[in-house]
Amino acid sequence: MQLIKSKHNKVIIDLFLAALTLLILARPVLADDSESVSFKGKEVFVSSTPVSFSFPFATNQTVAEGRLTHFGHYTLTGLTVINVMFASATATSTMTFANGDMLFLTSTGYALQPFTLKETVGSYTVTGGTGRFEGATGGWTFDAHFDFPVNAGAPVNAYNAVLKGSFSFPDSEEEDED
Repeated sequence: MQLIKSKHNKVIIDLFLAALTLLILARPVLADDSESVSFKGKEVFVSSTPVSFSFPFATNQTVAEGRLTHFGHYTLTGLTVINVMFASATATSTMTFANGDMLFLTSTGYALQPFTLKETVGSYTVTGGTGRFEGATGGWTFDAHFDFPVNAGAPVNAYNAVLKGSFSFPDSEEEDED
């Protein structure tokens, strides 16, 4: 018994198998297994406590508060390491929301005007979370404006920041059990 009777049928079968293989390989890319939520927010400085200084790195414990659309009020606490030579910084932080849910974050940033250091920009990346943020991924950009130049000698140098980003959440496979 001859299954493939002509070259034309063989080409059609080969194309079909190739297309099927590509669809199987592309499924993870095509599937939307998560829910993405965009947000905007505002953040304000609360306090900054110097922890250490070892040239060129200054380490501060920072606390801020803010509000994100869809998620509400939060308090941000973290350690910020500032490279005073390059006007850049990295941080590890925890964002705690009013209901106790938390996001664990890393961030990087730099001063736009290194000589006055009145504006910094950067990005946060979600590294983990609890509660509704368990399994979340995503991040945001920030643009912070300080009240005074960093080296102005002001005992407190508050900032206001604008945030914009998105979170992706894994689909919940759990069903309510009665």
